Amino acid sequence: MLHAGVAGVAVGREAQTLWLDGLCPDQAQRVESAVMAAATRLPVPTRAVIVDRRGISDPDAWDSVALWDGTGVPLLPDKVLAPAPIAERIRRSAPGLRKEDTGGGRLSRLVPLRDPAA
Repeated sequence: MLHAGVAGVAVGREAQTLWLDGLCPDQAQRVESAVMAAATRLPVPTRAVIVDRRGISDPDAWDSVALWDGTGVPLLPDKVLAPAPIAERIRRSAPGLRKEDTGGGRLSRLVPLRDPAA
């Protein structure tokens, strides 16, 4: 089962959490790839897309760092896609994440230094 959480807020001011723990690995990869690709093409990007393959994230826990100027990062996700300033704030607060290039310049992808499944 796929769960996605999005708060009802103005475009560009939301954080989206995808819980992919009920999908097989191939399904999870396809959903994750499709959502990440769509998010990178939005003219007004979301504030953050959080991918949680283990189903452990609480979406409200991301509001402080993704929507405001907070620095607290909840349990490490599998991936985060966010505009560069937000991604950098998350990365500074969560040294277990590293930055990957998305090719678009305005968005950054953060992934764990180590595979969380290992």
